Amino acid sequence: MLSSEAKPYKDAQSALSDHLSKLSYKPTSIFLSDLSNERLTAYLAQKPAALVGVGSDAAVYLHDKVPAPQPVLYCMVADSDGLGLNRGRAIQGVTIDVPLKDQFALIAEALPRARTLGLIYHSGSERGAKLVKAVQAALPGGWQVEAVDLKKHDSASKAIEELLKKKVDVIWTAPDAEVYNAATVRTLLLEALRQKVPVFGFSKSFVKAGALLGVGIEPEAQGEQAAQILVRLTVADAKPFPLKPDASHVEAPRFEISINEVVAEKLSVNLPESVLSRASSGRKGE
Repeated sequence: MLSSEAKPYKDAQSALSDHLSKLSYKPTSIFLSDLSNERLTAYLAQKPAALVGVGSDAAVYLHDKVPAPQPVLYCMVADSDGLGLNRGRAIQGVTIDVPLKDQFALIAEALPRARTLGLIYHSGSERGAKLVKAVQAALPGGWQVEAVDLKKHDSASKAIEELLKKKVDVIWTAPDAEVYNAATVRTLLLEALRQKVPVFGFSKSFVKAGALLGVGIEPEAQGEQAAQILVRLTVADAKPFPLKPDASHVEAPRFEISINEVVAEKLSVNLPESVLSRASSGRKGE
């Protein structure tokens, strides 16, 4: 079930279906907008191996509407805990949230002299209120965080100005709609580049726009990962280990590293080969 007709959801669904079809499953797809209670009942009567929600809206719908023990999975979902997917009936899935420790380990590897991480958050959102504590807990030893609350400033540009005054070694960003829109991203990247402060972007497009490096999620990888979870859930001797329908299971996503070598040159940053070799193609921000 797809949350909408957005291309990333379609790409994830296509990869999911292709992977399962090769294993003799017979996947069918439907958009959430086309589903009624009667149609859901008809699907459940066919006793499918599993139902998969692609995107947050579809995942929440299946979590709330489909009774156990019918297996339910999801992919292309952010903040699964905040959505309540990890509470109540058992559910399996893969999120698009790259673990903070993985992100900070990459930053530490790319910028070995960095010790102060800066960020902008919005204390008025549930996600923002938790963010600073989560970042502090995940930072490498010896690091500190400088956080600026967008809620306390008249504009995003004022918050960015305040953050850059703190002389941080790198600015880390997170996908929070309360903080980042196109204008905010553009202002941050321009001001950070002007003051020669590297920015870590939360998507490939962020890196292409001017962040030094970052991580990104490919919808196709999400679909394939969800398919592998489904197989482990429905095959008794699945590898690396089978899953049980009455147990929740959430996997971290596979992610790609993106770098912008044009920005690296402007910042006079020599990224280590260990990072360059793992970066995705098109790493020059083209």
